[in-house]
Amino acid sequence: MARQHVRRLIDSLESRLPPRARAFVDSKARHLLAVNRRAVARGVAIGVFFGFVIPLGQIPAAVLASPFVRANALVAALSTLVTNPLTLPAIYAGAFLLGREALTATGLDAVVAAGPYSWAAATVIGVATFAVGGAVAGFLLVRWWWARSVRARWIARRAARSAAT
Repeated sequence: MARQHVRRLIDSLESRLPPRARAFVDSKARHLLAVNRRAVARGVAIGVFFGFVIPLGQIPAAVLASPFVRANALVAALSTLVTNPLTLPAIYAGAFLLGREALTATGLDAVVAAGPYSWAAATVIGVATFAVGGAVAGFLLVRWWWARSVRARWIARRAARSAAT
């Protein structure tokens, strides 16, 4: 149902474009607004990744990266909102703690602690872990949810057919 509404919205926006822009959208940029399980899952992964990695300018970065992985640009832009100015201090504090634990577990904490920016290495490692882990989790969660909803519709359709006969 939502997919049909999005498709109608995209088609109405495309009809307002000049012919040359419409040809470009049809040939090159159609996948930037594609509503299918692969493009949406990739969009979530790109958005969450850039949401954690880049504190400022994350939406343009996610939108610019989405054509390279054939992701939905709108979903990528919206997925960057996983971080916001209110949650950023808590996320970076958690990233620091995670990075410090990772450095301690690998035995590199003494080497890094000798430098003047020992907190930076731990924070970078934690943020990278959050970014990659969040992107993978978002991708898998969208794929699971999409397959579950398709399966539920398929079962309902099958039950309706068997009830009709």
